[in-house]
Amino acid sequence: MRQTQAGFQIVTDVRAAAAARRWRYTTCQPPTLQQSRASKCLPEDMTELLANSAHYMQSYYRTPEQAARAYAHLYAHRQYTLDETFTCEISDVKLVGQLGLIVTSANEIIAQSINQGGVKGAELTLLQHLPLRPTTHYSGTIVSLLGFATDNYSHWLLDTLPRLSLLPEDDTTFQVVVRADRSAFHDESLHLLGISAERVHSMALPSVSAERILLCCPGPKIVRHNAVHLHALRNRLMRAVGVEHAQQPSRRIYISRAKASRPLVNESEIGPVLRNYGFETVYCEELTFADQIRLFAEAEIILGAHGAGVCNLLFAKPGALVLEIFNRHRWERVFNRIAGFFGHTHWHTFGETRGTHWETAIAPDKLDRLIAHALFERSAQ
Repeated sequence: MRQTQAGFQIVTDVRAAAAARRWRYTTCQPPTLQQSRASKCLPEDMTELLANSAHYMQSYYRTPEQAARAYAHLYAHRQYTLDETFTCEISDVKLVGQLGLIVTSANEIIAQSINQGGVKGAELTLLQHLPLRPTTHYSGTIVSLLGFATDNYSHWLLDTLPRLSLLPEDDTTFQVVVRADRSAFHDESLHLLGISAERVHSMALPSVSAERILLCCPGPKIVRHNAVHLHALRNRLMRAVGVEHAQQPSRRIYISRAKASRPLVNESEIGPVLRNYGFETVYCEELTFADQIRLFAEAEIILGAHGAGVCNLLFAKPGALVLEIFNRHRWERVFNRIAGFFGHTHWHTFGETRGTHWETAIAPDKLDRLIAHALFERSAQ
């Protein structure tokens, strides 16, 4: 524990603090060893990346070390340990900012209450909102569903909703706090998880106070997911929708980003390739949350540029093919890890930048080769 410039103490070990202050602390999952598998790609992509990786990465990754980690996460088989997951009940607290920083009545800030930025992020959040003058008080027990980019479908589904998987499904004793500018998928997903509208409160910025906060920590930070809790969340949501995986999933889904940021700008050119392989084009933002679960539960192949829609691989039957298109100058490595959690095979290829906001184009013949390679390898297994 250390002190901030503003005179607050920073709690970095909730377990130790709970023992000292008699907070109710419950371990949900002990430290866990997880594995991630390398993503597959076309030989031409690997050759090109090895020759020019420094040039491609320098426009997105700030340091060579960040670029090296991104490369290793995508192309290496890795083992890593996650800290234990837990819940902790803390009385008489304040909830601060969109990240949901917890500040106790003893002027302690709980660094593990935010999922982005760590200790520095916690201290910065506090300083941005001083002096703390709560606008609303909540009685009873509150679970915070605030955090980094919770307005984004992917971060909501993968980084935020798993907090609720730490609690019994039949527990109705708590309320939740969410961002005020939420979308339909926020309310739809909470409804499917059994949280009625009267138990959902909008965050009244800059801070609120609460009788009790039940801190739920399913992972240390964003994109550092615990497979156990993702499985639990997936199973709850699929049961709530009343769907099971098809015995022989047959739908080939192309996720279009034409109505979102970072689109593939040459969809008209790749249309013949998609039709030749039997893909149907979907716009996830036009579907309800439940309909997305139903659709991807029937998916044999999921294809699309990197974006929130791809995270619906969560609902596909084990063994699905996930084909992800990256911009050559900006690529992510989260979905290949999650694909491995659910027994999917992840492939990727690189498109070229077309525009100033990560718009991307993929050559039709290259997309054809990617799909053909993935299908051939699967048939040979």
